[in-house]
Amino acid sequence: MAETPSPPPENGPPPSKDLSDGLLDSGFDTRHKTWTHQDRPDLIFRDASVLPAGSEKSRERHNRYEIFTKALFALESYGINIPGIGNARQLDNGPRHDIDNFQWETLYTVTRRVEGKNLHENMTEIPAPVVLQTIEGMLRYYEDRLEDTSEDPYITDLGLGQMLYGKAPGDTQNSVYFIDLELDQLDRRKDILNFDNAIDKIERDIAKAEQIYHQDLDGYRQRLEQIEKEVRSRGH
Repeated sequence: MAETPSPPPENGPPPSKDLSDGLLDSGFDTRHKTWTHQDRPDLIFRDASVLPAGSEKSRERHNRYEIFTKALFALESYGINIPGIGNARQLDNGPRHDIDNFQWETLYTVTRRVEGKNLHENMTEIPAPVVLQTIEGMLRYYEDRLEDTSEDPYITDLGLGQMLYGKAPGDTQNSVYFIDLELDQLDRRKDILNFDNAIDKIERDIAKAEQIYHQDLDGYRQRLEQIEKEVRSRGH
């Protein structure tokens, strides 16, 4: 497991009207916009949500974030690390949408910045045991989710392409980090609609690992097929 310095504080950098003035493009190619900050280049800001301060929607977003954080850190039991996670909040006292004297806030999810290589795209540059252990971890994660009878939320869309093999600030050695930390990755249902993306991605990961490392990974493929079979039986 990666060394884990203190994660970003619960509220990230101090709330400030000027927080956005220091945000810079992170340079990362992700599904959603991400930023770093001129005063904190070790952090990544993402998932900006503009909401009425103290509103029901704001509270719902905070509750979803808390649930998401718990689900994320469960991945560490499967050898997949999380680069710390926290919140940053910026208040805006100006009128918006023709609503006078109404305070709005922008909420960001904040994580430590990880520098490393993408496990799928750069597989030839990563030791085989690292990649194979991560595939094993993803398979076990979804096998366990199918056996779990609770309604605890889980991460719906794992794949090597969403992970980096590298270092977060304070690390002395490389580790595997899951970096696709988007709130829409969370669900409680265990049906075909929510497992399909992960199944497709892991299938591609197994095929590429076989080709690169010249190993027979049919055992992994059979386990993935069993996961898919079980998921499809629940979706119909």
